[in-house]
Amino acid sequence: MARPYDFPDPNDRSPNHPSELAERDRIIGLYNSANAEQAQRMSQSVKDWFSEAAKEVGWTNVQFVDDQAVLTANVVLQ
Repeated sequence: MARPYDFPDPNDRSPNHPSELAERDRIIGLYNSANAEQAQRMSQSVKDWFSEAAKEVGWTNVQFVDDQAVLTANVVLQ
């Protein structure tokens, strides 16, 4: 059995590395673990769900490039 995918943590970012790349397989794996309807391909509904879920956990920006997403966190220096 494959290891479950974890959602990237926006609090694990730094000023030098505020972004994270989410690959297609990770996005679909997260979608399938959170939804009864299973996706096999990247669709607009998967992208919409991922964007919403990313913002709920604290990512400030989600930008899709083909079937990947660049997640960006608002990093505050303390």
